[in-house]
Amino acid sequence: MFFAKLRNMLKRGMFKPEYVPTASLQAPLSQDDLYRLIADNTNEIVRFVDQSGIMLYVSPSHERILGHPPESLVGLPCTENLHKDDWSKIRNYLALAKYNPELPPIECRLQHRDGSWVLFEGRVVSFFNNRMQEDNFLFIAREITDRKRAEEAMAESEAKYRLIAENSLDLIRIVDQHDTILYASPSHETVLGYTPESLIGTRGGANLHPDDYAAAEQNFIKLLETKTPTIDEHRYRHKDGHYVDLEVQCIPLLSDSGEIDRVILVGRDISERKRTEELLREAEKLSVIGELAAGIAHEIRNPLTSIKGFIQLLREQSSGNQLYYSITLDELERINFIVSELLMLAKPQVKNYKPKNVCEIIDNVITLLDSQAIMNNVQITTHFEPDLPLIVCEENHLKQVFINVLKNGIEAIHHGGQITISVVKTDGEELLITFVDSGCGIPEELACKLGDPFYTTKDKGTGLGLMVSKKIIQDHKGRLEITSKLHVGTTVKIYLPIEHHPES
Repeated sequence: MFFAKLRNMLKRGMFKPEYVPTASLQAPLSQDDLYRLIADNTNEIVRFVDQSGIMLYVSPSHERILGHPPESLVGLPCTENLHKDDWSKIRNYLALAKYNPELPPIECRLQHRDGSWVLFEGRVVSFFNNRMQEDNFLFIAREITDRKRAEEAMAESEAKYRLIAENSLDLIRIVDQHDTILYASPSHETVLGYTPESLIGTRGGANLHPDDYAAAEQNFIKLLETKTPTIDEHRYRHKDGHYVDLEVQCIPLLSDSGEIDRVILVGRDISERKRTEELLREAEKLSVIGELAAGIAHEIRNPLTSIKGFIQLLREQSSGNQLYYSITLDELERINFIVSELLMLAKPQVKNYKPKNVCEIIDNVITLLDSQAIMNNVQITTHFEPDLPLIVCEENHLKQVFINVLKNGIEAIHHGGQITISVVKTDGEELLITFVDSGCGIPEELACKLGDPFYTTKDKGTGLGLMVSKKIIQDHKGRLEITSKLHVGTTVKIYLPIEHHPES
């Protein structure tokens, strides 16, 4: 009897019965009547099918879910309203169900009376007779159309967000409560040089700058405690060894219980922004120094002119102490030179840009300083790439830069040496002018300060020469880079953009 066999199915939780009021039951009920009552009132559809595939029993839930009265389906093949594309799948499932009653549920589509298709998830269980031969089978299924739609919508939403993450220029990571990386976006390879696969399973803070690690760890602990998003700036090590400035936002993801399940980290490379901020600070510094310089220069020059005039007058009227007068006038001239450089920072210069041959300007500067180089036993050699284009520049200002750089190189060589000047065209439509000297050099950690206002390594330096030179190069839309190594020498690189003048 089918309903006698149904007991095991109910006990195994194959379907969920609706609540049946006890008042509707007329005692006494046999077990078969009880299980039939359950099958008739279940939320799932139940079909009992014989070996030839004919439906012997169809639960009343068919009418509520599919619109078919049970009596209209009894006696018909079980494939009567099954989608044709699912036939072979069901046949294979039936063949496997003979030997494996624990098969996972299978999905199939049944046609509603109105012609639409309804998606079900169900199980098939075979029944055997006393001779252990397959007799009939039971099909129990629940409607999953709404659930499937929700799953598809979620999968579509997840695919969209993954598409954003996979193509974002920002770094996106998902880590657990122990800062172990569970997901890393492909942008990690572009920004930091690491493939996403190489980061999965590693600690998120492994590549932090040592000076930033403690602060980052404290921020992460604070996020776990407060469950509120944070935003910080940290330096992460690139695969090639240098550090990249990142602005990192950490967003906690809470589970249903309100605890942090995952943390999303979104990092943005702010190296360029940092450089821009540094340039703005440098520009502001120059502006302040310029205003200060203008005031100092005017205040100094007026009494300086008077002092110089009276010293010259005294020198003409005195026959002795001429050496002292000469030294005094030389020092006054030196003060006047410093004042002129200060005014260079403050006073807007009249610019007369014209196309010029930079190699000719360098040759003129070498001629000007050649005698000083010979006195210091310094040999100057040049290597100019042939057929170099002209650059549009202010010749006198550019000449001042080359004089400052070459003069610094000569003064840095104490016991004879060499200065090499080369000019080449780069791939980036620039001229690269390089000065390399074999002088005493300076420690690498101090080289970054060269060009700062009033910073100098020379006993009688003003700290304004390179500063003025940097300003001139910046006015030409170029850049000046200095590297130095103690007891080895200094290299100065000047990049100037190539601008094709109509008359050139």
